Amino acid sequence: MDLSGKDYPFIERLTFFTWYREPGFAPDYRELWELEKELSTNHEAKRWELLSIWRPARDEAHAQWAADIGTEGCQISFFGLEETSDYFTRRPGSFEDSLVATERCLDAGIRPRWQLFLTQRIIPELDALLALVDQMDLEQRVWQLGHDFEIFIHMPGPGGEGFRIEHLHPTADALTAMLYANFHVPVSELARRYGRRDSRLLYRPSDLEERWLRLWGEARYGDKRNGMWRRRSRTINR
Repeated sequence: MDLSGKDYPFIERLTFFTWYREPGFAPDYRELWELEKELSTNHEAKRWELLSIWRPARDEAHAQWAADIGTEGCQISFFGLEETSDYFTRRPGSFEDSLVATERCLDAGIRPRWQLFLTQRIIPELDALLALVDQMDLEQRVWQLGHDFEIFIHMPGPGGEGFRIEHLHPTADALTAMLYANFHVPVSELARRYGRRDSRLLYRPSDLEERWLRLWGEARYGDKRNGMWRRRSRTINR
């Protein structure tokens, strides 16, 4: 049977997958990838920015294999710090797995991007998560791969298990300070307040905006919320 169009002219292209949500989780992931290619049109199987985080945290060769078949990015999710992440995933060790997977992706030349699920439990931990980004030097290391490091916030939807945690959705009051500058303080106003016409220092535009947001947050909220403010604002802009 020819699935490429000879026997079935109404089918233009077929792509087969042997996984659901977590490519590479099974121990025979190499053989399954070959099966996907064999069954897919023109032997062209597909990979998106998804990997089973469980697998590269335990199989040192997995990230390099994923890079070799063309995986350029990997999305890694966090629900908070260790206790919070392990609570939501219902698996002790999942937070540590995500950190190990981040390192191994970087070593293999795959750019990691972090997805943060916004709940009431993660809000007080955002400072520490963003400090972890600095500690791991993720912005610089991903930039060396030719990309900006992406970290973004996503609220859990009401489907599936998300319906059971609606009581943990963030409140409007909790988000007010986090969102204020993005909707009420134009970049032009930040430039007017904090721009230095006589400075000869060179900045990337995104870094300059980050500097201005930091100064704005310091003036409005004080040093305590400074680090949290500047990055969170930049993340939401993306």
